[in-house]
Amino acid sequence: MKMKIIVMVFLSLTLLTPLTNGGNVSAENELSTEIEKAKMFREKFGLNNDKDYVEKLEKDSKSKEEFGVALTVEEEKEIYRRIKIQEEDYPKIKEKMKEYKVRGDIVYIDQKDGGKINIGLKDLNASASKIAISEIDKEFSGKTKFFQAKYSEQELDQYVSGVWAKKAEIKQQGIGLISVSTDVINQTVIVGLADLDSQTQHILTSLLPEIPISIMKVEAPQDTAVRGGEKIISTSGSSCSVGFGAKDSSGQYYVITAGHCSRDYNVTTGKGTYKSGEGWNYSGTYLGFASSHWSYYGLSDSMGIAVTSVTVKEMNLNGGLRTITSFQDSANDVVGQLVCKTGYVTGATCGTLKSRNVGYDIDGSTFFNLRGDDTYSDHGDSGGTVYSNSMVLGITKGSGGGYSHVYSQVENVAKDLNVTPTTS
Repeated sequence: MKMKIIVMVFLSLTLLTPLTNGGNVSAENELSTEIEKAKMFREKFGLNNDKDYVEKLEKDSKSKEEFGVALTVEEEKEIYRRIKIQEEDYPKIKEKMKEYKVRGDIVYIDQKDGGKINIGLKDLNASASKIAISEIDKEFSGKTKFFQAKYSEQELDQYVSGVWAKKAEIKQQGIGLISVSTDVINQTVIVGLADLDSQTQHILTSLLPEIPISIMKVEAPQDTAVRGGEKIISTSGSSCSVGFGAKDSSGQYYVITAGHCSRDYNVTTGKGTYKSGEGWNYSGTYLGFASSHWSYYGLSDSMGIAVTSVTVKEMNLNGGLRTITSFQDSANDVVGQLVCKTGYVTGATCGTLKSRNVGYDIDGSTFFNLRGDDTYSDHGDSGGTVYSNSMVLGITKGSGGGYSHVYSQVENVAKDLNVTPTTS
């Protein structure tokens, strides 16, 4: 198979606010930033992003801000309609396809097309596929779109493993491999490199001849380990945020946050140390201690703070509270779905899921099957809740691999820590 290479360059955008003594200028700059943020959100979700229209909404105090940007009542209802599709209709569609013994090889949600579920089949023209498509179209009219798939997501995951298997050879060629992730929409594997040139492309062509890759220049991944959504502070002075609540088989309760919040890394020795037993405080009061339920490798960056009589029932979203009602199964998330996160620094922000399999090396550990999305986070958002409506999707890890926000999926966190997510 001849390898197809798509060269992509990842650019980071920095918004600079000039120093000024004029309050009006500062307010105008803040409004301009909010307008640009809203336009980006609206473009992702196929909403009206005309500048004058957006500016009017941002100035209107009556506009809703459930998703981090100002929306009309009608627009907010539309977003909730799409959430209902991804949370209720998508699992039913999966069951319907299973009933007809047809597997969706590639599945993603196109938010620009009204939240439509796109389903790619390698055997699109098979009789079983045609019957399943006909029945699904009848029951879920206008909510799905079927197309011819070249690869399955499972095959793309295997290709990701194939790239990691060549990690040592790639390094020997002087190539700085930073990340590998799946791109189911374009049916490729994204390889993130520290530097990108024509020679590098040629070398990768030789090393990975059978793998459909896209090459992207990316920045080194970062863990965001200061402050967070609901701020918690360790006895050593580091700050992170509450993710969700959980308990183990003995009935012990935990507050779940990012594992790197209680981890030191020595650059010289290349070794990390988990500070088991480290105390954590919440709102000036002792919360609990860093327990043996900890992970900083593989599927999650997570830890459980052992607590007494503490539950996590709600999320703090830009000052408003929202009750947590459920936790997403790892098999039920789908590229293109709405993803929001809450953090102390950047507040509640939303975007779309871009990859269900993001992997990279950081601070002596290798991660894989992390989720990558296009919302944004900053230093101080680590461990914070990643959610959709009232469902917990995971906890913030940081950024990396060309994704502005990366998180550990909630079911993977629970399995790594051997705990059960709970709100009571």
